[in-house]
Amino acid sequence: MTVITTSPRRTPETMILRVRGFTGSSLWPTASSAATVTGMNMRLYAIGMDEVLVMYGAVAEQVPGAEVLRGLAQPEPAEAPPKRWFGRRTAVAVDPDEPTETDIEAFLSGDSIETGRTRAAWRLQERLVAGSSWGALALPYGPAEVDEVDFALARGGVSAAVGLRHLFTAVAPISLVAQPGLQVGWYASDRVATMVTAFRDGLAEVPEAHQSEIAGLVEWLSNWPEWSAAADAAGRETPDLVGFWAHD
Repeated sequence: MTVITTSPRRTPETMILRVRGFTGSSLWPTASSAATVTGMNMRLYAIGMDEVLVMYGAVAEQVPGAEVLRGLAQPEPAEAPPKRWFGRRTAVAVDPDEPTETDIEAFLSGDSIETGRTRAAWRLQERLVAGSSWGALALPYGPAEVDEVDFALARGGVSAAVGLRHLFTAVAPISLVAQPGLQVGWYASDRVATMVTAFRDGLAEVPEAHQSEIAGLVEWLSNWPEWSAAADAAGRETPDLVGFWAHD
């Protein structure tokens, strides 16, 4: 299912809601107010890449949603209180990849990420991106679906240089160790205008099974002028297209 959203006027209250949406227990977010994702998914965000790059290692006061993240920290495994089940004490199930307070502080301060905590760090990265983005969209696409859509668009004259697969060949320069099963890519804002025009022109070639998703993507991309103007008025970076793609 594709979920399209536009961002409301940013306030502390809306920021809290957006960041709190990412509390799922999978490797990456499973649900949020910005996008609903299931299975193999591609999550797209409208946010300036320069804003993304300063999230890791930024002073807490400069990171939107930092205090919210701290409030969502999972207890350290050794601190998780036991539960009682029919009079017996049982250990609380702790997601090993959900960020703990130690993970959050290391991420926000720019400390080295401990061995085995990279997955937690990437969760934090995407949650902050989602909370700060102007808009977000999720596509339920794995590699096969992406290739099918890109090939169809190519028949309609769409250059591979603005395709979905190519989006993830432009690796985002985020200072975290690459995580198997996750690709993070981006297109600069000027390429988004080319992408939306090309996809709109090639939409007729897209198979019926993917028509609604790609039509929704075109509609979502059409918000870029509005988001760019809002970013300029707010003194923020012009939004780029940043994608997180989890797949086998």
